[in-house]
This record gives sequence, structure tokens and C-alpha cells, in this order.
Amino acid sequence: MSYLLFTGLLYAEIVINEVCYDPKGADSGYEWIELYNNGDSDINLQGAKILCGGRTFQQVYELPSFILRAHRFLLIGESQVLQAQLITSLGFQNGGSETDGIRYVSPDGTYTDTLLYDSPNTNNLPDDTGAPGTSFAPDVPEGYSLARIIDGLDTNDCELDFISESQPTPGLPNHRYIDYALISPEVFLSDSFWHYQVAVKNLSSFTTNVSANLNIFLDESSIAEYDVPIIAPGDSLLYAGLIPVEDESNHMVKFILHLIDDPDLTNNQCSFWLWENEPQPPVINEIMYNPLTGLQEWVEIYAIDSAPGDYILKDQAENQCLFSLPSSAGYFILCPNSDSFISQYPSCPSSAILQSSGWTSLNNDGDSLYLFDEEQNLLDQMSYIGDNTHKGISLERYLTATQETKWRYCLNETGSTPGLPNS
Repeated sequence: MSYLLFTGLLYAEIVINEVCYDPKGADSGYEWIELYNNGDSDINLQGAKILCGGRTFQQVYELPSFILRAHRFLLIGESQVLQAQLITSLGFQNGGSETDGIRYVSPDGTYTDTLLYDSPNTNNLPDDTGAPGTSFAPDVPEGYSLARIIDGLDTNDCELDFISESQPTPGLPNHRYIDYALISPEVFLSDSFWHYQVAVKNLSSFTTNVSANLNIFLDESSIAEYDVPIIAPGDSLLYAGLIPVEDESNHMVKFILHLIDDPDLTNNQCSFWLWENEPQPPVINEIMYNPLTGLQEWVEIYAIDSAPGDYILKDQAENQCLFSLPSSAGYFILCPNSDSFISQYPSCPSSAILQSSGWTSLNNDGDSLYLFDEEQNLLDQMSYIGDNTHKGISLERYLTATQETKWRYCLNETGSTPGLPNS
């Protein structure tokens, strides 16, 4: 953003916060732009302008009288954007071969906030300094938006300020992708008692705006749960406690950290045996054989320990799905169309969705699934008898009080927990 002499401070607080210039399918009627009042005072936007830049910047909309409250959003959209507060035609450029731009101009014309995206800047579109722009946000795929990495944060560097957003949030706060990690988790025996200890660290350059959740499990039963407060960038918090074990048997202790929109789940969970043990192979953990209409079926694989390598999932008819597990432990999703899974099941972490080859169709009336390693060794198997009374509800693996593995329909209110611990 730029300031000219005698610029009104209030106008300098409005920024372009998120834009969808290339909606999925036809653009006409579905484009939108979100403005954000980054200041502490309400602002009347009457006379402010939205400009679209291709070869040059041209006005596409002049705002009517509208009071934008402090720290609130204004969604301006075309006719099919149902939640838009103001309706107009926009006609933004789609990028693809050279720099395009979108600009907000304050009512008095003395302040601009400019978003330049794609490159090269063949037409020398200016940034907020008036000089040809040299920093560009990415050109996003169809259906994505360009969103500020933090609502309202403006460093005048489009490359740093904006990210490609696969889950647009028109009129709502942007996703904040902050990476929390488990650091130095351990279990140890001291004074005849077992203990756990783990630190949670913010690896990102920004803070999140929500708390995280840390859960400690002993053989699938929660023994401790913590609300992790907001952690400053680079800082960490230490958590420690007793493990309630009163026998000499071997038990598994699992650490699971959950933070909304954490971009890297590979450092959010780990498990340990109290006594050294052979690594556990991955297992079939949850299946959705009869999804709601319009959604796809899926299978969740749980890597209890790190088990990188190639695997094969087969059904009773010998159809097979080939996939690879990463080096991290965790919950991983197999499905027919990985590209659309996150839009169908938005609660699933995107990093949990695996690319695969082939698919084992899950019969609604029952089937059997078999998990093999690359050497065709059988690692796990399960069978089910389907019914139509549980449409949209997954089958999940669970341990009984006597540590026996059984299957049941998911108890979560959403009907399933893809990429997350079972209910």
C-alpha cells in the first residue's frame, strides 16, 4: 500500500484480503473480492473503487455508501456469489501468461492497495509505489483463491503476503497455516514410575489465532489432554506427566497434536513402546463404503510406526490400489480421486491424502480388504457386511478393554474421521 501527502489514515487501513478471479467452471457470475478493515475505526467506503489490471488498470466498480466496521470483512461478488454483501460485475483477469492485477483505490483517491499476480510483468503494471511491480503472487489453479497469509497483514510484497488457497473463505477469516511440531517426545522409567515428556514448538514466522490440542494416549485410551495456548514464533511449551502403568506388560504411548490448518502433520504425532519392540506394520483403520450422495468412498491406513515404502490394497475380487507411505507415522487416506477429496471432506488434513494407482471399489453389501507390503506379505485384513441404514457413516477399528481389535460404525457426529484418530 502507498501513502501520498495528507493521506487520511483511515483509508490506509483497507486492504484486499482475498480474491477469486478464476472460479471453478465458468467465471462469469462467480468472481469475488474480499476487503478487510485493518484499522480500529469504522470507515465509509462510498466512492472507493476496484480496478482490474491487464494491459492497464481499468475501473470495474465504484462502491456505494457502506460502513466497513473495524476488523471486519466486506465481500463484493458477482451475481452467483450468494453470500456477497455487494453485487457487481468484476471481470478479473485470469493470469496464465503474464502479470495481471487488482487494485483498491480509497474514496479520496490518495491511497491504493494493489495485488499483482503471475509473471512476467510484460505490461509494466505498477505496484503501490507507482513503479512497475517486481513482486508477484502466484497464478492460482481454477477454483482456488489468492489469500493473505494473515488477515490484513500487508508488507507491500505480493509474493510474501499472498498464498494460493485451495479452500477459499469468502467473507470469513483466512486459513492461518501455522506449523506446530512435537519436539523431543520421550517416555522413560524413573523411581519405578513411567513418565512422558514432550515439547510443542511453533516452527512458523507467525502466530496462530486459535489454541491447539495435545492428547496423550496409552493403548488407545487418553491419559492426558492439554489445551495448548498460542505460542510465539520459535517458542515452545513443555508438557510432562506420569503414565498410569501398574504391570510389566508392554504398552504403547502415543502423542497426538492437533492444530487447525497445520500444514505439516508429519511432526504432529508419534508413538513409543515402553519396552523396545519391533516396529508395527501399518493397518487398515477406517473405511467409508457407503458415502453420502456426491461423495466418494475411501480407506484410511494407520501407520503406527514409521513405515515408508510401497504397499498394495486388494479387495475380494482382486482389484488393487497401489500406494506409498511417507517416512512419518500417522493416518493416511486412499480414495479414487485424491484431488477432490479435500473439498468433499474438508476436516481431513490435506497432507493425509495419498496419491495412488487403481482402486478397490467397496461394495455396499459387503466385501473384504487385504493390505500387503511390496513383497506380497499380508499385513492386515478386514471384512464387513454392509447395510443401507448407515449411509455416510464409516466403519472404524477400535481396541476393546482387553486389547482385542474390533470394528464398529463411527461414533463421531460427522459420521467419519478421515485422516484423524478414530472416535
